[in-house]
Amino acid sequence: MKRKIAAILAADAVGYSRLVAEDEEDTLARLASYRGVFGDFVTRFGGRIFNTAGDSILAEFESAVDAVRCAVDIQESLRARNLAYTPSRQMSFRIGITIGDVVERDGDLLGDGVNVAARLESVAPDGGICISRSVYEVVANKVSLEFSDRGQQYLKNIPDPVHAYTFGPDVKSKNRKRASHLASLATRYWGVFAVVTVVLAGIAGFMFIGREQSVQSVKPPPAPATRASIPEASEPSVKSADSSSPPAKSTSASPPAAQDTATSSEGRASSDACSVWPQINATKSIAEIKAFLAACQSGTYNTLARARLSELERQDVAENTVETEAERKDEPKTAKNVDVGCKRFFPAVGRTLTVPCGVEGPASSSAAKTSDPETASTPPVHDCDRLAANPHDPVRMGDGVELDQIQVEEAVRTCQRALEAYPGTARFEYQLGRAFQRKESYGEALTHFRSAADKAYAAAMNNLGLMYAQGRGVAKDDTQAVRWYRTAADKGDAIAMRRLGRVYLDGSGVAQDDAQSVRWYHKAADKGDANAMFHLGVVYENGLDGVAKDEAEAVRWFRKAADKGAAIAMARLGVMYANGRVVEKDPRQAAEWVFTGVKAGYDFSFKQMTKQFRREFQRLLRDAGVYDGPIDGSFGPSMRRAIKALPAAG
Repeated sequence: MKRKIAAILAADAVGYSRLVAEDEEDTLARLASYRGVFGDFVTRFGGRIFNTAGDSILAEFESAVDAVRCAVDIQESLRARNLAYTPSRQMSFRIGITIGDVVERDGDLLGDGVNVAARLESVAPDGGICISRSVYEVVANKVSLEFSDRGQQYLKNIPDPVHAYTFGPDVKSKNRKRASHLASLATRYWGVFAVVTVVLAGIAGFMFIGREQSVQSVKPPPAPATRASIPEASEPSVKSADSSSPPAKSTSASPPAAQDTATSSEGRASSDACSVWPQINATKSIAEIKAFLAACQSGTYNTLARARLSELERQDVAENTVETEAERKDEPKTAKNVDVGCKRFFPAVGRTLTVPCGVEGPASSSAAKTSDPETASTPPVHDCDRLAANPHDPVRMGDGVELDQIQVEEAVRTCQRALEAYPGTARFEYQLGRAFQRKESYGEALTHFRSAADKAYAAAMNNLGLMYAQGRGVAKDDTQAVRWYRTAADKGDAIAMRRLGRVYLDGSGVAQDDAQSVRWYHKAADKGDANAMFHLGVVYENGLDGVAKDEAEAVRWFRKAADKGAAIAMARLGVMYANGRVVEKDPRQAAEWVFTGVKAGYDFSFKQMTKQFRREFQRLLRDAGVYDGPIDGSFGPSMRRAIKALPAAG
């Protein structure tokens, strides 16, 4: 037996017995799926799962910081997955973490460290984390989280009290506590006013009736949300369905333009001026943006307008340097990229490509690197492109393939041959790095990503940031990750912009800043990133400091993400139509949205849905030719087989 000191993470499902009693099959399947989430994150943070008895999970880490960060990421990922379920069917976990002495025997760990972690788990809030003082002292200045001091806890079968700290949905930051306090004061004073004057109550009733007549445009009052309610920003797959938008029955389901609810000292005039932002946010007129800023001098829309102005001013400078194609033919390969409408010349690959307007490509880092005659000519489309190009890389050649679909050995051999034939080509370096990344040969992947990044290949810079963030092939370093994300974002990489949105939301490697987070999510969404659109939907659905809760705006972003092929957004819209939340309740529309999401690869839970919804879904399955059972709303084996076959159906 081997004795050692380790950080121990213990997790347990909340209300597991009740969930099993209600639906054993669905609960067991979901437990297996959520254990997979634990396994992925524990491995990512350098830990090891050593026991999974019952509905519990035990893992060890060498670093308490990694254990806490892993726990936070797990809880946020599970929270996002639970959005597809009604509250009564959501499966949450409590997590306890401590540092302690343990004994290793046949791969399992025993001892005080394991016992204390398991008992701390019971103190954690649902969906939250509880850590011992020994862990708190290590992580307090290393993670951007505010723990609640629970004091001494007398834990079952633990002889000495343990000082505990918790973090979770019920633990708010200082700003959120202040906002909550102000909200409670406002509620109290509103009650007083209601008692004092019947006139105000009558006016409020009249206004409510008027607002009801606008159906879906009804918007709840702003409310802050826990940062943990924003889903994990790991790469959810965005797969294209045959038709991401189900046929709408009525245009009334489309949400109205959002309104800025800021109540700054500028008064009602400033608020009214800010409210027009949704109508002009797509403008390309610098003068119009400046006029808006002069009228709207504070609030969320002011921040977004300033970011938009900065972007337009940069574009204006670029447009003033446009050259003709004839002039470009004699341009040195080291010249900067120049816009040609929605085309752009990329010195690193030696050709003009059609890309989303505003996307910048990889310019060569030096004249010496591009003067090589072997790289001066454009490498043709190669099998390396077919096997390892990133489908989200705007300068790829071919359709590309998702990372988890790469055929590793064939891709490595083919991309190595491509580099032998065309030495130094940035896109082949990057694609070979992706193949090694899929192979989990992170050192090799890092080498090739660096080589491509040296040639200013934006996608490679983004991947380097991710490797630093995850500590793969290199020591984990959030600050370096942010630096690479910024460099890639400056080159126009939408995924890097979205990741910057996430790091500002979490405060990973930067000071936590909700406004900056939303700004980067908007920039990524403007580039067409579907996941960023979905994240904006969640932001507006829950609200953040400086961003008012606005469910109508959330629906608008979910719809935009769905139209871009985000399966998770399709499913989210389906749940909203099923529940009649913001949009008019419509089981048929709900089934159509979920159908497109499942067809695009989203794993949706049907047991939580009503029979009426399932009947509509059965009709859609029958129309797709994958279901020949009864239209009775039951969720039996034939319907499960049909759902499983749906993604592969024509």
